[in-house]
Amino acid sequence: MGASKEATEKRIQRALEMVRENPGIGITQLSDALGLNRNTIYGWKERNTHNWNERYAEALNEAFSALEGPAIEAMSRLLEKDNFQAAKYVLDNRNYGAAQKIQADVNTDITIDVTIEE
Repeated sequence: MGASKEATEKRIQRALEMVRENPGIGITQLSDALGLNRNTIYGWKERNTHNWNERYAEALNEAFSALEGPAIEAMSRLLEKDNFQAAKYVLDNRNYGAAQKIQADVNTDITIDVTIEE
């Protein structure tokens, strides 16, 4: 028999806290830390238990939003050290990447009218 709704909600809340703290945490790590079988978490996802899917996506979004500032600061430090890869990453993601090379074969007749004035 499954856990009560209240117990499941508490587990879900703890799981979401862990995701906010470490957005890279895997299902196996998460289930081990919570003392659950990983199929339990997969079940939450499959059945969208207590709105798991929306809440999980929101927790990930919050976690990554919190990392934006430190990531920008780290990128700035790398740019100050003339780190080419950092500069390329920033420019590529701002759509300053290298232009794509396009090759075309065009076959057409051209008529040129020349008028010579004397």
